[in-house]
Amino acid sequence: MLLEKIFFRPIRFQDLVYPPDYSSKGKLRKNNVVIRAEWYQTNAFSVPVIMTSDLHHRTMNVFQRLMSILDISKYVVITAGDMAGKSSGGHGIRGSDNDPTEAYQFILKHAKAFYFIQGNHDLPHPDRMELRLKNADGTRCSLHNTILNIEGIGTIGGVDGIISNKSHPYKFREKDYIGMLKGILRQRVKILVTHETPAIKLFEPRMKHKMNSLIGKDRLFELVMRYSPKIHLYGHCHHPKPIIPHVNTIFVNADSRILIFEPIS
Repeated sequence: MLLEKIFFRPIRFQDLVYPPDYSSKGKLRKNNVVIRAEWYQTNAFSVPVIMTSDLHHRTMNVFQRLMSILDISKYVVITAGDMAGKSSGGHGIRGSDNDPTEAYQFILKHAKAFYFIQGNHDLPHPDRMELRLKNADGTRCSLHNTILNIEGIGTIGGVDGIISNKSHPYKFREKDYIGMLKGILRQRVKILVTHETPAIKLFEPRMKHKMNSLIGKDRLFELVMRYSPKIHLYGHCHHPKPIIPHVNTIFVNADSRILIFEPIS
């Protein structure tokens, strides 16, 4: 399917408001946390899809609220990492690490199907239970270093974590991360899922030949441009717009967003 024939048409949105987080130093921040749920009509999929990432400690609460708004048993849920974190007294601790397996199991229990990659604030289950999670049709839920062909969606694959030299289960040196990424992209997937953010280069409409680079990793963006998956779903950093069509790829930034895609037959 060519890019010009794929569309995501906004329908409506609803803001989900949560108490402020604590900083990593234990100071309560001033502003509430707002997670926007956005509905789109699309011809990219023939089944309803929910894409999200970076919900941190609020994952369970967000999905419980979603279940009061829509029937998630009809939706394929795809998450792009950072779906866990520590909480204290109803507030979250910004930048905290935790094991998201309980949240994954909750989503898997209620959704039509569930697929994920891990973020830099996710931790492996002590028994690596997250790697054993499977959907009703037997497909594994983890997309890391895996290519799946999902009915109604197409081929999809992903890479866990981010590029970093720091010690963490889902922080990889650039050489290692790029090697895993190329292994997925060379198989020409329709949908690439990463937690790491691409540094998308956009032309400034008022300034001829001048490029505006969104925050992210240049090397990731360069490889996506070379291999041109139809859709690149990512999180980690918040870009101004959730849907960014660019050359042959549509970039979907799900960081702290709930993106709900309703198929048009």
